[in-house]
Amino acid sequence: MLINKNFIYMGKIKLYIFIMCIYIFFRVIFLKIMNRLKSINQINFEELKKSDTLFILGSGSSINDLSSSDWEHISKHDSVGFNFWFLHDFVPSYYVYEESLDQRRNDIFYEILDDKKELYKNTVFLVKDIERKGKTLHKIPSSIKNNFYLAPSVSFTSNFLDENKFFYMLNEIIPFLKKVNSNRIRLLFNRKASLIYIVMLSYLLGYKKVVLCGVDLNNNHYFFDDVKYNNYKKPDNSYINGVHPTNDIGNKDPMTVAQILEVLYFKFLYKNINLYILSNKSELAKFLPIYKLS
Repeated sequence: MLINKNFIYMGKIKLYIFIMCIYIFFRVIFLKIMNRLKSINQINFEELKKSDTLFILGSGSSINDLSSSDWEHISKHDSVGFNFWFLHDFVPSYYVYEESLDQRRNDIFYEILDDKKELYKNTVFLVKDIERKGKTLHKIPSSIKNNFYLAPSVSFTSNFLDENKFFYMLNEIIPFLKKVNSNRIRLLFNRKASLIYIVMLSYLLGYKKVVLCGVDLNNNHYFFDDVKYNNYKKPDNSYINGVHPTNDIGNKDPMTVAQILEVLYFKFLYKNINLYILSNKSELAKFLPIYKLS
C-alpha cells in the first residue's frame, strides 16, 4: 500500500513540535529560576499597544536615510528594535534580542545595554533563541531586569526544509500557534532570522500594518558602519562584502530569508496584516509595497 509522503512528513513535523514544546517548557523554567526572569505569557500586550501599526527596525544602512520628521512619524506608533539596534538614538517600544555563541559579542551587547539602561527603562525586552543560548543572561542590568521576558520559539532552520516542505510545515504550525497563543503569547515561530520571528509576533499580536525599516538584505552595510558611530562600542562586521548572510542560500539553508518571508506572508498572513518595506533600496522591495511616511 502506498503512503502519501506528505502525510509521513507532517507526522514528523507534529512529533518534532511535541518534543520541542516539552524541551522549551523545562528550559524556560530553568532560565526563569536561574536568572529570575519572567516569561512572555506574563505580558499583557493589549495594554501596551498604542497603534495598529508596528515598525520593525532593522540595522541596514538605509536607516541613515530617514529624517527627523520620519522618526517623529514612527514614534507615534509601536516599534520593535532587534540585535544591536540600540546603537541608534531612537528608543523602540519593544526590543528583541538573542545571545550570541560568540562571548565577545555578548560582552559588547551588555556593555552597550548598561550604558543605555536609563533610556530603555520603559522598553519591553523579549529574549529569543533560549532553546540553545542564554549563558550570560546574568549580565542584564538589575535596574531594567524587570523589563526582560523569555520568549521561546519553535525553530525550523534546516538544510533539508525546501520551499515545498516549508509550505506544508506552515500549514501545521500556524494553526497550532494560534491555538497555543489564543489569549496570551506563549510560543513563537522562527526560521533563519530574527525578522521572521518578529513578523510572526506581529501577526499573533493582531497588528494591521507592519513596516520593515532597515531590512535591506542585499548588502552587509549597517547603519552603525557610518563614521559618526566610529567612537561607539559595536560588534565587528565580518560580512562587510556581499549579501546579508540570512539572505544567502548557501548559509545552511536552501531558502533565503526573503524567500521564507515571501512564502510566509503571501501564502498565510496576507489576509490578516499588510506588510510594507520602507526603503526602495531593500531586496524586499521586489515583492513588498513601499510604505509612505507622509
